[in-house]
Amino acid sequence: MSRDNSPGSLLKRIRNERRETLAVVGRRAGIPTSTLSKIENGQISPTYDHLIRLSDALEIDLAELFDQKANGGAVTPSGRRSINRRGEGKVISDSANELHYLSTDLLKKGFIPIFAHVNAKTIEEYGPMLQHSGEEFIFVVEGTLEFHSDHYAPVTLHEGDSMFFDSMTAHAYVAKGDLPCRILSICSPHRHSAGSPEDNNVDTGT
Repeated sequence: MSRDNSPGSLLKRIRNERRETLAVVGRRAGIPTSTLSKIENGQISPTYDHLIRLSDALEIDLAELFDQKANGGAVTPSGRRSINRRGEGKVISDSANELHYLSTDLLKKGFIPIFAHVNAKTIEEYGPMLQHSGEEFIFVVEGTLEFHSDHYAPVTLHEGDSMFFDSMTAHAYVAKGDLPCRILSICSPHRHSAGSPEDNNVDTGT
């Protein structure tokens, strides 16, 4: 039987190996215990912000929440590379997005590449806008994207358009038109420190 390498299962495995409770990990990560329990049991998908907070709290690389055999070691070697074939990537999906996390075999990356299929057709369907640490660059690979954020009116991005923004600004992605909407997202995280007192009652992510 193949081993479950979903982020929730890997989180539970790491936590149990360290003999730490959900409450302890949740307190260090700033994530409610009930949310962590749902992630571990596959009831909800972790957001990008959840993954960043958990990697900080557990003092591991984010890629280890996708595969504990991730390549990289203690020292980042020069000349390394990671090839992603069409349709590959560690997938986390919900009704709003299908996120393909790329190059998860490499640790200690300076940025997180994500190929996203935007499913939400309205801002109401998308749900609460997202907010997470760091900066983000998005490139519209296919279709038309309507980008919503706190400080600006919605802006429409067509195939070939791109945008750079502070991802601490609440934001949301909506697919417009009949064609599929697919984007490449490059996230450069400014990590939370372990034990951050920041509240995370609103689930956030990329």
